[in-house]
Amino acid sequence: MPFQLKIIIVAIVSYFLGNISPAILVGRLHGIDIRKEGSGNAGTTNVLRVLGVKAAVATLAIDVLKGYVAVRIGLNYGDIGAMIAFICVVYGHIFPALYKFKGGKGVATSLGAALALDWPSAFALILIAIAVTALSRKMSLGSITAAVSYPFLIEYYYSSVLPMAILLAITVIVMHRSNIQRLIRREEPSLSFGGKNKTEDAEVSEEKTDASEASDAFEKAEEPSPQPVVFENSCEGKLEAVPEENPEEEIPEISEETTVEPEDEDPEVSETPEEPVDYFSDVTIPKMRESDRKRIAVLGETPLALALANRLLYQAHNVVFYVRNKEEMHNLTDTRHSDLLPDILLCKRLRFTANAKTAVHNRSCIVMDSADETTWKKCVKLLAKTEQTVILVLGDAPVELPEELRTHRIVYLEKPETVDALTHNEDVTLNARSKDKDALNTVVEMLRDETFRINTIEEE
Repeated sequence: MPFQLKIIIVAIVSYFLGNISPAILVGRLHGIDIRKEGSGNAGTTNVLRVLGVKAAVATLAIDVLKGYVAVRIGLNYGDIGAMIAFICVVYGHIFPALYKFKGGKGVATSLGAALALDWPSAFALILIAIAVTALSRKMSLGSITAAVSYPFLIEYYYSSVLPMAILLAITVIVMHRSNIQRLIRREEPSLSFGGKNKTEDAEVSEEKTDASEASDAFEKAEEPSPQPVVFENSCEGKLEAVPEENPEEEIPEISEETTVEPEDEDPEVSETPEEPVDYFSDVTIPKMRESDRKRIAVLGETPLALALANRLLYQAHNVVFYVRNKEEMHNLTDTRHSDLLPDILLCKRLRFTANAKTAVHNRSCIVMDSADETTWKKCVKLLAKTEQTVILVLGDAPVELPEELRTHRIVYLEKPETVDALTHNEDVTLNARSKDKDALNTVVEMLRDETFRINTIEEE
């Protein structure tokens, strides 16, 4: 067989090895499309944020393995074969034909390929990435620094493949361009390592500057062990407030002495509202095994629905909030601030989706607010095709319960007079009623904590 044909075969095999996307496959096993959750990237970091440590470890292992296998095959045909295999497996991961050319950013696959090509330079690369990530608490910065370093390491350890190293470094950096923009704006989410408790977090925060406090994001859970998985409070952080457009909604307690009154302007126009506040910053998320955490979807773009979704995260559950508009979904993911609750900083564990099928699929409980009629009608049709689950309806039942919901276990939760008690971490007592005693118990177990009390009413 001609050498050129062998190289072509290596390129094809490597590319389709790269097409194997564990992030997408693991996401499907959990009933979601990972490309429509979190950051939208089909990579290890997004899997970690959305699905947790176990799913992320599986994703990382497979991505590294496929890069390693591809380059080991290519090495049978010299440096040319190795370089072709390296490039094709990474590009197969980033632009997979099997998944409409929407894949990950190529970091883990590049690592596996680098290990197969030259392990000393790859080992140095790992140390650099770990050091930068640990110091900055930003995974993206560690990946970008490693990519920049790789050509220099290859020049020292394996200079014959330098052109390939430069191309791959540029590729990884380009794939992280959105992260670079967020790093420049100091908006890139951070990672925390280990299971520090709340006291330790407070002691560390006293020694850090306000800038470091502003970058707090989510706490990464500990590696799997016989101990229960611990999900610590990771919902702290500061974000820039979105200015209000309606002067009538501004904060009333602004001193006239500090108000600038421009000429020919309405003297009653006040200053920009204060930044949104995280009223749960002192709350520690309880310890809970992964198997005990409820998978909850909240449907309804209303203040009450969003407030309840945010509150449920502090009971250690997995919560996804459905929004109809994709741009709004990305805005909520980036800012953690919504006009529905203008004075509230949302928890950074709260996930958003604009895909209704993803929202209702494989959920322990689905919370619905009939006040949002558009979302109600759309999701009711989808629920006719899903397995039986607990449906928590906020407020009174519609005049006639839709046929599509009658196969599910329905619980009605009365609406509070205002959402402030939910958003401000105040004491709340609400009534829940249902004909299904087990469904009532599920809702009580899901909602009840020290400040959230549920009175149950079992109907005939």
